[in-house]
Amino acid sequence: MTLKAILALTQVAILAAGMALLGTLVVESFERTLRADADQLLSARADALEATVLGMLQTGAGDPASFDPNSPGFDAFSEPRLFFEIWDGEGRAIAASPGLPAGGLPWTDQTRAAAESGRPLTESVSVNGRRARVVTRPIVEHGRVTAVVRIGESLQAIDQAVNDLLRPLTVGSVLVLLVCIVATWLVVSRALDPLEEIAATAQRIAATGDVGLSVRPEGTAEVRRLATSFDHMIGRLRRLLDSQRQLLADTSHELRNPLTVIRTDLDLLGLDLDAETRQEVAAEAQEEAERMSRLVADLLFLSREEEAAVGDAEPVRLDRLAEEVVERLMALAPEHEVRAEDAGPVVVLGNEDRLRQLVTNLVENGIRYTPPGGHITVRACRPDERTARLEVADDGIGIPSEHLPRVFDRFYRVDPARSRATGGTGLGLSIVKHIVEVHGGSVWAESEPGVGSRFVVTLPAAPPDVRKGAVGEE
Repeated sequence: MTLKAILALTQVAILAAGMALLGTLVVESFERTLRADADQLLSARADALEATVLGMLQTGAGDPASFDPNSPGFDAFSEPRLFFEIWDGEGRAIAASPGLPAGGLPWTDQTRAAAESGRPLTESVSVNGRRARVVTRPIVEHGRVTAVVRIGESLQAIDQAVNDLLRPLTVGSVLVLLVCIVATWLVVSRALDPLEEIAATAQRIAATGDVGLSVRPEGTAEVRRLATSFDHMIGRLRRLLDSQRQLLADTSHELRNPLTVIRTDLDLLGLDLDAETRQEVAAEAQEEAERMSRLVADLLFLSREEEAAVGDAEPVRLDRLAEEVVERLMALAPEHEVRAEDAGPVVVLGNEDRLRQLVTNLVENGIRYTPPGGHITVRACRPDERTARLEVADDGIGIPSEHLPRVFDRFYRVDPARSRATGGTGLGLSIVKHIVEVHGGSVWAESEPGVGSRFVVTLPAAPPDVRKGAVGEE
């Protein structure tokens, strides 16, 4: 069953139940009101009948057994819907209105109890197969019941009135329900049509792979929000596919050069070369193989990082991490002056291995583009209570301003020839940007050609209680 049918049937079922409940309450209230009015009128007639019988007894009109129901005293109670009977104190029927069945009005346990105790009683009974209301009035003289007066009225008129109300109420309810069914179906269809469009678009995308499709944000606020989210998702998927295609093209291009060099060197090694030339050719092939290995390693690292989150974050002393990276790279780049400035403890929450990779890539980038004898300075500080900052500055060749917005793109190089000569893969700064973004921070570059570059990373600082618990935190 479709969602449209489920919603429509649910709405109709709720409406039908509500109308049935309301109709029942209306009918019961109407019947209760009519019955109350009838009981009030019947009670007044019972008072009159009781007074008539009591007057006859008190004036000595005769023994109750001699009462004639056709006598003028009972003319007021000879209406077609009214019937009465009189019983003596011994429980014998002594008078009854014409039309009553042979056994008279039925006696219930409540009737007998009322007659014996002298209490009046109003109840519903069945007379000639029809419902009736009967009032029982025992006449008590000198502490004993001398007669029992019972007067009743058929409820046929009330039943007819209720039926007269039920017929138009039922017909009206059915008509209203039919109108509501049609209206509900139209409203639900109008509300869910955009969802069907979204589903159809998703099916077309799955069948054709065309991520250029989109849906119109129409319908209710929730449907519009869903359509907008769907479009954003498709847009992100489109950008991801474009990025993957670009990455594949860039990777193919980057691998083509070292493979070409290696293939050429292998062809040369097959020739009759002198020992010195052979050694130079082998060294060049080895260098290109190592660069290709670094490229593949960076690609693997970046692909794994894009699939992973930070995971369990832990307090990391960013200042100490920077000192460790500088100490390690100083031995690998003795021709450069690499140093870390102490600006006090800086604690962040994150993954220590990834943050170490971040610092390493920035420092190696500074070393790679700084001539021998140049300086690379690393400084971790906390400019305010909520922010941790890492700066890596060098006095190298610098970056022209038009290239700064793209230095963090994959395989982007300001000077491709120089980058390959330094052994760079073109992925180091892309990895830096990804690690920073995963940790909720930002990164940017400031540079001036011939003067140097400065890369700035900002990360959320650890809360005060975490900082206090970190090793070495004051």
